[in-house]
Amino acid sequence: GEWEWIPTINEDEGPVPRCGHSLTVHGKQSTNNKRQRRNNHIGDKKPNNLRGKQHGKLLVSFGESSLLASREYLDDMYLLDLASLKWAKILGKDILDEYKPYIKSNFNPVARADHAAVSFGENDDRCLFFGGKCKDTYLDDLIVVKNMCNFPINQVEQEIYENSYKNRSRFGNNRHPNMPKQLYTNTPLKIESIHLPKGPCGRRGSSLAPWKEGSFLLFGGQRGSIFFNDLWGLDLYKQGWVELATRKNPTQRAFHSAFVDSQQQMLLLGGVTDTQANPVPADIFKLDLREGQFFKLGDKDMVPGIGNALSKGHHSSHFLSQNCDLLIFSPQKATTHVLGGNVQSEHCGKCSEINAFTKDTSLKTPNPISSLNPNE
Repeated sequence: GEWEWIPTINEDEGPVPRCGHSLTVHGKQSTNNKRQRRNNHIGDKKPNNLRGKQHGKLLVSFGESSLLASREYLDDMYLLDLASLKWAKILGKDILDEYKPYIKSNFNPVARADHAAVSFGENDDRCLFFGGKCKDTYLDDLIVVKNMCNFPINQVEQEIYENSYKNRSRFGNNRHPNMPKQLYTNTPLKIESIHLPKGPCGRRGSSLAPWKEGSFLLFGGQRGSIFFNDLWGLDLYKQGWVELATRKNPTQRAFHSAFVDSQQQMLLLGGVTDTQANPVPADIFKLDLREGQFFKLGDKDMVPGIGNALSKGHHSSHFLSQNCDLLIFSPQKATTHVLGGNVQSEHCGKCSEINAFTKDTSLKTPNPISSLNPNE
């Protein structure tokens, strides 16, 4: 695989440089959108061949301006439409008037960094946030963002809504059954706060993984000099937290990653173990959710190269469900690896580094679109 730098059409309206933020993937990208991006001029406002296509969105949320003592904690969110490569601010100050009718929020979230975030729901059109840190305060709240896939960032989607609205006004709400639904105002993007008692204490650097429908698993994290190795279950339908009694838990850690695979087993990777950011051993633990016990993978189960990918501890990962591949990004080493999944994956049995590039070289030498599509 190889990274590719793709410019957005309104970079000045996108997120400012930051760290400690989250990046989640929502919706699905159609298989031919890659070719469309090559054939379309990036500045086109009305690419007709994008009309009606399903495509993905990226959500960049919160973070901090730097690691300096005078840093600013951020309280904003941005969506990037992967078809038009256009940013839209959905939370914070100075939201454009054209987007305000499609956003509904019942509160103003606290600025934060080092929170946990995960996409979920049908077509991954929702995002769940937990905790994080703002200055000296460790947060324990939950935030849900809904209906992101219906949010009309590009002009084509807004025209679909406008035409739908005009036709429904002309023919009446129920007298013309073939009229398209008012997707964007009947189901606006919603940002909601969830208050659930008796959950985990405020912390940062936790992992949050979707489990069953509406259920999630939260592991570990950091609060000051205290590091955790507890496991919590969250059920949004039953509106409650439960601390899960598991055996042979991994050592306390934060800034690790975790995911639940297709066999309903949670895998937990790496992390740091103290305030000096010393990494835990480059280990992987597997939790059998039926037996309630963690198992540490032995050397014979470890794919060659995984130790290098996890050697700095602090990292993020993204599970690609189609071939069960895992992307691992280590910011301190500025490296990314892909860990092979099942036999259908071209990376099966390997942990390969993804080639790096620079912004300048990517412009001079056009690279092929990577086969590592996060929406797959």
